[in-house]
Amino acid sequence: MPWQETCVMTLKEELIQLWLDGVSKTELSHAFKISRPTVDKWINRYHKFGLSGLQNRSRRPNHSPTAISDDIKYKLVALKCRYSTFGPKKICDRFKVVYPQLPCPADSTIGEILLAAGLVKPRKRAHKTP
Repeated sequence: MPWQETCVMTLKEELIQLWLDGVSKTELSHAFKISRPTVDKWINRYHKFGLSGLQNRSRRPNHSPTAISDDIKYKLVALKCRYSTFGPKKICDRFKVVYPQLPCPADSTIGEILLAAGLVKPRKRAHKTP
């Protein structure tokens, strides 16, 4: 007897088909071993979007209020290019002087931005002398 392969999308389509055939939501929740609110969720998505609404959605947020704008990133990279020996702390101090109207990110965030731009070299580790 071969294994019976099922995928989540097939089960969702089967759930919707049974519901369209007149099976109650309670019976569906017992048959598929899911909660009744989950059955309601899939039925509502089917009504709104059709079969394409049954596919998994991205969990990524639509917008991040704490994200650093590309304009600020560009200005930080430009400051680093101008003052190549400065680290994130000095870049932050210089940014506050040059652009007092703009919010300055944290030093660690500036370090990550500069690292992503490839402008930071890793420090050499100090070896312990015996």
